[in-house]
Amino acid sequence: MTKYFLITITALVSVGFLCFTYIYESTSENLAIDLFPKPDALILGEVKEVSNENKTGMQFFDVGTRFSPITKESIINAKTFEDFLQNSNIPNIMAYTSLDVIVLDDDTDTDVKQHGSTGRFTEAQKQLLHSLDYSTNLKIRAEYTVRTAKGTIEAEYATPHVTIAPAKGAKYLYSKHHLLMYLENYSKDQIAKTQRENLKPGKLYFTISKTGSIKNIHIPKSCGYPEVDNKIKALMTTLPGTWEPAKDTYGQAVDQTLVISYGQLGC
Repeated sequence: MTKYFLITITALVSVGFLCFTYIYESTSENLAIDLFPKPDALILGEVKEVSNENKTGMQFFDVGTRFSPITKESIINAKTFEDFLQNSNIPNIMAYTSLDVIVLDDDTDTDVKQHGSTGRFTEAQKQLLHSLDYSTNLKIRAEYTVRTAKGTIEAEYATPHVTIAPAKGAKYLYSKHHLLMYLENYSKDQIAKTQRENLKPGKLYFTISKTGSIKNIHIPKSCGYPEVDNKIKALMTTLPGTWEPAKDTYGQAVDQTLVISYGQLGC
């Protein structure tokens, strides 16, 4: 009798726990919905999958670092070109003819650069790399010769692009997906006036401060339609929700600049 009684009690406790979990998760989800206001009171659950891609070609592609992220620690420890290939297949390099470290403004070369002639970074190149702050965009250009499968030796080059990132990146309260859907929903009137053939790859930069606030919103690359650029810039200034700031390896909050890619896919 005792055995059956214990089994019954165990079953009831399990069912109760499952019910509590369901109610808690449902309540948490509803709470998140209630916390996400419209521009007058936007509800997260009302952010629809709006896509004008078939008509206009306009899309919101991503929000993140400008190029592939690489930590400051990896930058400091980098000694050779191969350290920047980041899991790519390293070519069968015979010899290097040049190696350049170039700081970028978006995707444009700046005058901040250092030149080398081997696959190893020079002391000047290391000093430059070590001096760079978070969110700096870099191009490492290497020229070299390789032995092909046919046994011939040919000249090749590679230009990995990277962005220096904190150990833990800034995180939006909801998700990248909801951020992009928010922008797409509330710029649909401007998007409807665009034409596929006139769209360009747009880039909106913004910085998440150490306190989680948004600052320095700017658009160095237009999507080709200033009215769309201006609308999404305005929407970012009133973006609902909060951000968790980026953190370095010591857990200290740091500024991080992120980029929203929109318009047509491209660099």
